[in-house]
Amino acid sequence: MKKFFGLVLLLLLLAPPAARAAGSGTGPDLGGGNENTLAGFDVKVFPNPVTARRFTIESSQSAIREVRILNIAGTEVLHRKTDGQNNRLQVFTGNIPNGVYLLKIQTSGQGTKTLKLLISHP
Repeated sequence: MKKFFGLVLLLLLLAPPAARAAGSGTGPDLGGGNENTLAGFDVKVFPNPVTARRFTIESSQSAIREVRILNIAGTEVLHRKTDGQNNRLQVFTGNIPNGVYLLKIQTSGQGTKTLKLLISHP
């Protein structure tokens, strides 16, 4: 099952940008840049790439309930649950090796979104 999940994640990352366009309604928004705003899901993740061993997630409408970071093989490297009361969460990445990861964010009212997270510690 993990191999299948890893293959699906790899295919999502390799999909042409048009297939991942914001607002297309198909698949996760895997946009890059310094700040990611997910279409239809008002969450910001910054900075991305992560260079200071931490990043921040902000949600303007719903509280953040759970955050997961998975490596490209689908193995979970970080899992953090919250009390579901805060719209802002700081995540520390000091023990996670440099690389490309998938960040899954679950909020109290809008479901779950997945996006690409680049960790590049000095």
